[in-house]
Amino acid sequence: HRLALRWAAGVDPDPAFAARADLGAEFLGRLAELPDPVLARVVPLMVRMRRAAHRAPARWWEELEAVARPADPAWWEGVAWFRAQEASLAFRRREVLAGQQAIDRALAALGEARARRPDSRWADHMELEWLRLADRRGAFERALAAARHRYPDSALLAFYAYEGRLATGRERLMALRRWLAFQPGDPKLEGELGIELVRRRRLAEAIPRLEYACAAEPDGGDPRFALELGFAYLFARRPEAARATLAPLLEKDLDPEGLDRARLGLALAYLHLGDYRAATALLRDDAGGIPVDPIAVLVTLALLGLIVWARSGSPRAAVRGR
Repeated sequence: HRLALRWAAGVDPDPAFAARADLGAEFLGRLAELPDPVLARVVPLMVRMRRAAHRAPARWWEELEAVARPADPAWWEGVAWFRAQEASLAFRRREVLAGQQAIDRALAALGEARARRPDSRWADHMELEWLRLADRRGAFERALAAARHRYPDSALLAFYAYEGRLATGRERLMALRRWLAFQPGDPKLEGELGIELVRRRRLAEAIPRLEYACAAEPDGGDPRFALELGFAYLFARRPEAARATLAPLLEKDLDPEGLDRARLGLALAYLHLGDYRAATALLRDDAGGIPVDPIAVLVTLALLGLIVWARSGSPRAAVRGR
């Protein structure tokens, strides 16, 4: 029964494979604890459903759900997982309506599992996967609406779950805009979009979004937003604003790379404000920088400053006043 259950759930009997698959570790472990009489009733049904794929008759689903209702919540997670497989198979066969209906049934089964075991980590994983699936198949609005009761920040979580699968930065930018349409004004999403826009030098749109993200969160929110805002000010030829934004970051708990970037950006701001002593001091060893000759630091900053201003369309501004 237990080997058949693993096969029916799409997980190899080898425990190592099951762990790698990240589909059955908790789910199958809970099912294995159920009494043999329950397994004897359900496993043959699940095996038949696996063989029939999404063509399984409705009465099979009704029978499985009838068995699951008084049983462990893991059974409802199993029903939800099978519904998700049903949706995937339907989409592969280009049966869009059947796939969207299967997504709805899967989310309904997940709701039953949630009611019985709210802290299920496995169900958390499935819910994000369904958001991704629904997004790709044109049913994202309904999937997101069904998830909001569980995740107040569901749009952001869906983005983080999905961004690793995006092939290009342009797709990531489009995804951020789409999720902001569902959750407008979210500071974290606004900040993430602002970072992407800075990378594309679309400063007129990036700066207001990053300013909003920094102002809306306590203590400025994610330090990455302030860091990118400081560099956006540099690219926009606003060194005083860059200095005011980047200077407080030296007191923040940044990772080493972020701290180095903040120090470099602040040095560039001082350079363009004409304070060369402050610029070189930021990169000295006692300030946490690399110990080099001050003249070499000044030359390096001048070159980096030239690059910054050249990207903003004014290369002469980097050497003005030297």
